Amino acid sequence: MYSKEHDPEETKNVVVRETSKKKTIRVVLTGLLCLSFVVCLILVTWVLTKHHYINRESTVDGMEVSELAGMVGYIRERLNLSADPCTDFYNYACGNWISRQALDYTTDYSIQSDRINRRSYKILSQATVTESDPLVYKNVVTAMKQCEASTPALNTKTMAGWLEQIFSGTDPSSVIGVVGKMGGFAFLGSPLNAFFLTSWIFPLPVKPTEKTLKAFLKEQPDNQTGFYDDIVKFYEDVSPQSFTKTSPLSINDVVKRATFANLSSYFKEFDLEGDDEIQTSKDLIDKMNQFFNSYKEENRLEFLKSLTALQIQQKYDNIMKVKFNDLGCFSFVQSFFSFTIGSYLINKDPELKNAELTTVTEIQKSLVEAYKETIQESSWLHASSKDRILEKIGNMTFYMHPPSWIHNETELERRNFAGNLTDSKSFVDVFMRLKKDQTLKMIHPERMGSSTRNPERLSPHMPLAAVYSNQFNTINMALNTFRPPFYDGDWLRSVQYGSIGSIMAHEMTHAFDKSGLIMNSKGEREEGWLDAEDLKRMNDTQQCLVNQYNRYDLFGYKINGEKTLNENIADNGGLQIAYYALLKYLENGNRGDRLSIGSGVQLSQEQLFFLSFAQMRCSRLTSDYQSLEKRVTGNIYSPEQYRIIGAIHNNQHFASVFRCSPTTTRPVSSCSIW
Repeated sequence: MYSKEHDPEETKNVVVRETSKKKTIRVVLTGLLCLSFVVCLILVTWVLTKHHYINRESTVDGMEVSELAGMVGYIRERLNLSADPCTDFYNYACGNWISRQALDYTTDYSIQSDRINRRSYKILSQATVTESDPLVYKNVVTAMKQCEASTPALNTKTMAGWLEQIFSGTDPSSVIGVVGKMGGFAFLGSPLNAFFLTSWIFPLPVKPTEKTLKAFLKEQPDNQTGFYDDIVKFYEDVSPQSFTKTSPLSINDVVKRATFANLSSYFKEFDLEGDDEIQTSKDLIDKMNQFFNSYKEENRLEFLKSLTALQIQQKYDNIMKVKFNDLGCFSFVQSFFSFTIGSYLINKDPELKNAELTTVTEIQKSLVEAYKETIQESSWLHASSKDRILEKIGNMTFYMHPPSWIHNETELERRNFAGNLTDSKSFVDVFMRLKKDQTLKMIHPERMGSSTRNPERLSPHMPLAAVYSNQFNTINMALNTFRPPFYDGDWLRSVQYGSIGSIMAHEMTHAFDKSGLIMNSKGEREEGWLDAEDLKRMNDTQQCLVNQYNRYDLFGYKINGEKTLNENIADNGGLQIAYYALLKYLENGNRGDRLSIGSGVQLSQEQLFFLSFAQMRCSRLTSDYQSLEKRVTGNIYSPEQYRIIGAIHNNQHFASVFRCSPTTTRPVSSCSIW
């Protein structure tokens, strides 16, 4: 076999050549990879630009398209481009969002509200208080912890003790005295609540169903099982709905007038006596006397025990429905400490603390001007009516920032709870103390520390809350209203007008709904404050809306056009005024290019407005929803999709904005608010 000895120099040269070849290959491969990456980047950029995801040169309303990525994403995740906006605008605006929901009934609003509440609860549940902290904060933390530590068994045992005191009462006065200790008739839901009517609270009696009443009496002592007919008659003959509040009466006058029972012990539980005055109804006291005094004394006592125990049990059932978990307890505490919680959260929650309302204020002012111009340009309103309507608009006050007293401990006690809960022993104990304080403030408004003519306010932490007050001609909006789906500071102004703008204009239009038309600019009832012909035309428009919404059908249930009238008026007027304000804004050089949202779709400012109006009310409602009939026929609000469809149907601009045939979007005669 042939064998050759290796030359070391030759071996070295071979190794060098092999190494050089490998380096060359690596360099070439690296170059190719880099080139491929650059080509891919160019292609991706070209595709995105072609399909309008990126457009470096265009601006919309003075904003670079790249700044609007969040808003575009918000719109796209709701939009269903396979639907025709002319024939099915609701599905076009919300179809994609609806397809991702699982519940039989849910709304974008409720999802966002839940998120806000959970955020607030998380901050509150982590709160720690020290000896130096205000008592109002300590009370909130105590109430929350007692609720979370509560159990149905513990509450049942506690309530049983109170019921035993009721049944062991020796006369009507002692029975009613126990009720006072428990928190008063505001807690019980009794018709005696009419003693405590105020201009802002009107508690009605809780009338039991036949099944509830029979089941209750079956469990009562033998001497009270026969009161079924008497209790039914009581609810039929004695009801706060039948009486009106009269001028305040002193405790002495009330005690003297009420002969069916000595109420002194009741009022002493609230530290009220003598010349202290309360809101009351003389007619109701007389009716109570007539009803109870028709019984023999011993029967009167047993009947009062039975009626009182029934009211306690019914209200107690509501207490037991409190979910002793995070949001359940948060909701409970919030119902008594709304402003105190708002005071705490506005310092702890950055989203509230850093809320910026400059743009919102600009929108609000432009809506007022748009409303005034709409009235001034009206061809059918008489001059006298125009003047009165313009006066009401001009006197309208918007409250969007937190009240100036939001951190004042004394003011918080007056509006929420004035007392000390830190030594409470149980959830029921907390509940009764809170109810007792609440009852006192209802029957004795001066304990609120302010006149009942002071405008109502909303706590800043309330989720997505806005309300118009006829009594004060004010619009209150909580800080948390200025969040999606109603508002985002990074949205285009057209989108903001469609959402928060239409919400504000909605509340403004309540000043001229069925209830608002009988109230003048001072919040006083004045039947003839508008010209008779103008009022007739407005009433005709209202009937037009009633007829329109009566035609809407959902899964076989008809909307009640009369019941939903006020909100339908506000929806239609709000859309009309907000759109007019947007047009005035665009006329001032704020239009810019159409917005590209991908898939070759470009939207004008006007189209974005209507989309925003619809998308803030996206909802899913199926035929399987357990309370479907009640939602459709028994609510003051039309189902969300018809709040959109109804207002769009009546808007004279929608068809041209989306290039629809007018007969497609307005197939029958429409109803115009102004």
